[in-house]
Amino acid sequence: MTYWIVWLCLAPAVVGCRGCASSDPLTEEEREAKREELKKKEKEKPPFEYLQYGVQPGGVEDAKDRPEVFVKPGHWTNATLRTRANNFDFRGELLSETVDQVSRPVRLDEVPFQLRTTRPIILPKGQQRLLEFSVFTPVETRTRNISMRLLTGVGGRAVFGQSEPVRPMPPHQYYFVVLALNPDAYSFLKRLDSVTAPGETFFEPLTSFHYRVALPRIKTIAPLPSQSLIWTSVAYVLWDDLEPKKLSPEQQQAMLDWLHWGGQLIVSGPESLATLQGSFLDEYLPAKGGDTWQLSAANLQPLNDTWLKGDRPIKAVRPWSGIHLKLAPGATTLVASGQEPLIAERRTGRGRVVLTAFHINQRELRDWPSFDNFFNGGLLRRPPRQFRVVNEQLNVQWADHHPTHDVERISQVRYFTRDAQCDPKLLEGLMRGRAVTNAPSGDDGLQLNPQTQFNQFGVQLPPEQQDPAYGPGAAGWNDFSAASNVALDSLRKAAGISVPDARFVVMVLGAYIAILVPINWIFFRLLGHVEWAWAAAPFISIGGAIAVVYMAQLDIGFARSKSELAVMEVQGAYHRAHLTRYLALYSSLGTEYQLRFDDQSALALPFATGQRMVAGQGVGTVDYRRTPQFDENEEVSQVTLDGLEISSNMTGMIHSEEMLDAGGGFGWQPLGGSRFRLTNDTKFALEGVGVIGPHHIGWVGSLEPGAAVTVELAGRDPTAPNAWSDVLDKAPETSAQAGEGLNLRNLYLLAQNQVGDGAAADEMRLIGWTADQIAGLTIRPGSTQSRQLTLIVGHLDYGASTPATSDESSRLLAFQAVGKLPPPEGDPEDEKE
Repeated sequence: MTYWIVWLCLAPAVVGCRGCASSDPLTEEEREAKREELKKKEKEKPPFEYLQYGVQPGGVEDAKDRPEVFVKPGHWTNATLRTRANNFDFRGELLSETVDQVSRPVRLDEVPFQLRTTRPIILPKGQQRLLEFSVFTPVETRTRNISMRLLTGVGGRAVFGQSEPVRPMPPHQYYFVVLALNPDAYSFLKRLDSVTAPGETFFEPLTSFHYRVALPRIKTIAPLPSQSLIWTSVAYVLWDDLEPKKLSPEQQQAMLDWLHWGGQLIVSGPESLATLQGSFLDEYLPAKGGDTWQLSAANLQPLNDTWLKGDRPIKAVRPWSGIHLKLAPGATTLVASGQEPLIAERRTGRGRVVLTAFHINQRELRDWPSFDNFFNGGLLRRPPRQFRVVNEQLNVQWADHHPTHDVERISQVRYFTRDAQCDPKLLEGLMRGRAVTNAPSGDDGLQLNPQTQFNQFGVQLPPEQQDPAYGPGAAGWNDFSAASNVALDSLRKAAGISVPDARFVVMVLGAYIAILVPINWIFFRLLGHVEWAWAAAPFISIGGAIAVVYMAQLDIGFARSKSELAVMEVQGAYHRAHLTRYLALYSSLGTEYQLRFDDQSALALPFATGQRMVAGQGVGTVDYRRTPQFDENEEVSQVTLDGLEISSNMTGMIHSEEMLDAGGGFGWQPLGGSRFRLTNDTKFALEGVGVIGPHHIGWVGSLEPGAAVTVELAGRDPTAPNAWSDVLDKAPETSAQAGEGLNLRNLYLLAQNQVGDGAAADEMRLIGWTADQIAGLTIRPGSTQSRQLTLIVGHLDYGASTPATSDESSRLLAFQAVGKLPPPEGDPEDEKE
């Protein structure tokens, strides 16, 4: 026993301490070497890694794939960069700009400036960050790249850079965005003729697209712009059972703004109704969901009755899963099964929401040969088309022979200051201050004429087959629209420098002589020291010179002055407004200006005045900067435009746009007959208010905030001279005899004569103006003189929607007419690859 006790006591000394030590077999020296090796590898990592980039809508793409990225020239675009700082926390700047193939910054259209955009960034060590930034691609230069650089701070050195190519989208091409729980189920949309519009063209096949279908896979936040005015390249959104919280509050607000200015939202039932209940879209849906509904072939027969082309109707082998729709106020039924709506739609401002009681991606529906006809005329609400086979190629054109790529039929998003059209002769008359009448009926407006185009055989293409002239298209940033031209003409007249008249010279000279001689002598005579008057004379001269300079500054705008003509556009009772500012900044000395906007939706660029660059002229750089709010302790987010240099005795022009809270919109309720109740729910006091439509007119006058008046409409002769000329002449702000101050007369007349165009043929519109200061913009340095006027354009009612119409033919019938079978449909992008 004693032997075993001694052995147990000596055992630890024999076996050592391995039993109670760590299981790590490495020695301390080996562990130290391993740590050093790990540190070395960590140091070998690049300071920054470029992971992914993309544009919105859509989202980031795998950088290894290097897919083609499409942007719309003349439109603002949000781009995204996913990057990581490997070795340290980084706080700095992200600078981006549009460059050409040799990395030179691309100049903005028609102005001696180039643009770069910046934003502050924070990159925690080892963590991926998705950075969102804004870019603007000019129209004139077609070959572009987006250059991205990380800077150590504002104006600091670049520590990382990357440049990526982008392809410009033609002016007629817009995004069709699918927000779905399963976006792959909608890939068939790319093969529809209403999306690709096949035709005989000399140009590359990708120009045949009317829409680029974006199918983002959404995990956390949808890859959509957070600013309203960056949605202008989106024509349609299809929503299918996506959780609304996948859109941030800023994205939700931007989507509502887009919807009120012409965006088209297609909601696929039935699950989406439950998903959207209580969401930001709930009050705009055309119907509420009821009980479930098993749709039989008999229930679906109305689709065949309206949209069937050929002899292959929809076949419901099994009942479709659907839901009963309960129409909301103001909604209408597009297709009904008996008394039950199958498809309902509702106007929302200029835009529209359409809702189906069944799944749009139902297999039997999308395999229906007439589905494209139903999609074009019913869901997209576009005019009917014709299909023909020419030289064994399918051609699609509008039934009324409008150009195939007519922008006005592809997107309905419109802003008055960007898209207002008028007859060129009318525009010339407005800018010369002549009396004008309405534009002739059927005029296509002020548009760029396309160049003559030919097919591959050298034959000139007819108008309906020609690609449109290069430009921004509808809803693009437009310094050359009718509204921009009229505003520029008015600002040039108001911002000029006038020499003081004779009365000013006589008054100043008389006051100086009176003070220098009699008053000076009498003053010192009373003091008993007349000789002191001689000593005071130099001081009086200096004081007189200072007074003359100060009075001249007030009289001619010496030093700095600001003139602002603005247009505020309101959609019905919607509380948000689109504000366009046209600014003229005069400086007697060379000055660099900074514009600071309170709203994150604000966009600003130098205003193109139509003057071409001359050889040797220098090009400046303006910096558009959006500062996001990282946390509650940060300064409130803001938007600035820096670097706007104006030479001595010169006037610089700026064009800015933003969405603002107007406090409310305009109420317009019928009282019976030709009487209506008009309510001003905005926070602005209006003057010169009139209500006008294609066939009716009514004068209101002043309209205070919160006031309500009864408007008696009278008939309007569309060929008669402009309305209210006599009453407008009574106010200097709208008088035809414009003085040296700001004048809204021509903008007012443009808003009158543009009523009844395009899809808003039965619109009733309010036109007025306000001298109230529109808050939200600070200009540094400030101006000794500041004057502003704002035109108000309120869209009260767009009238009833036109009936949905079916195509005159179809793909299948066109090929049958020439004794052939249609080829299998395919994605043009797949064929290209």
